[in-house]
Amino acid sequence: MKASDDRKLEDVIRFLLNHHTFLHEKRIQKLVFLADLHSIQTRGRRLVEADFKRYYHGVYSEKIALALQSLQGVDVRPDTGPDGAPTFVFLRPKKALPTPHITREDRKILEEILQAYKSLSTEELAQVGKSTLLWESAEFGEQLDYDAYLRDPSSRLTPQMKKAFEVAIEERRRGRPKTYATVDDMVADSRS
Repeated sequence: MKASDDRKLEDVIRFLLNHHTFLHEKRIQKLVFLADLHSIQTRGRRLVEADFKRYYHGVYSEKIALALQSLQGVDVRPDTGPDGAPTFVFLRPKKALPTPHITREDRKILEEILQAYKSLSTEELAQVGKSTLLWESAEFGEQLDYDAYLRDPSSRLTPQMKKAFEVAIEERRRGRPKTYATVDDMVADSRS
């Protein structure tokens, strides 16, 4: 990963932290992954150059873990995750962290992700990631194959997920954002 890619990844994480009271690493991992997929769906290119692997609790990127460890100006505290495992919580900074390496288009992608998934638990976010064809094409512990995913549109999000995302984005544009208890509820609503 180039230095500019590292800075952009850090800015994506800062953007997420600026918009949440707190975030656990696991949720950050899932949000960055889903934002990356949304960027591919809508722009045909990745948001970040982070390698993700398939693991039990969903996608995981060592690059994101390392970026979180090196972030400056962030209050980090030991915590217990929703699953009872020890983790770290990243708290919203008192003053918004600068994000000079993300574009207006990048911000739009991130805002849409935050809107679409704000009501989902981290476990539900993990399930959304696990429902993608990119996830399904990899074996446990194996790196997800973005090259094939970018070349072959049939390997992208399922039609139901794409439709659900489009409905959520349209509702936000109309000023009527909806929240859902589960991903299944979001998909079911998009069918009606």
